Amino acid sequence: MSCEFIPTEHGTMVICSRGVRRKGCEVPTCQQLEVALCDWPVTRKGKKGTCDLRLCSTHRWKVPGAKDSDYCPAHQKLHEQQTPRLPGF
Repeated sequence: MSCEFIPTEHGTMVICSRGVRRKGCEVPTCQQLEVALCDWPVTRKGKKGTCDLRLCSTHRWKVPGAKDSDYCPAHQKLHEQQTPRLPGF
């Protein structure tokens, strides 16, 4: 059985498994393991869904004020461009 040690904002998470290997982050040149998928809303073939780009802890951006919502770097930029900022922030 192999175990992985994954740093989180609350400490270290230990995941032990006998089989399924986690896939890697899909951000170009990144070699880390995925911990989340991008939740940016998209439409594919007329059906609503999410981007689902695999993200490591470095490239995952937690959307402020949204529970369990993460964006990839490209969609983080779009979100920040589309979201008005309050003066002084």
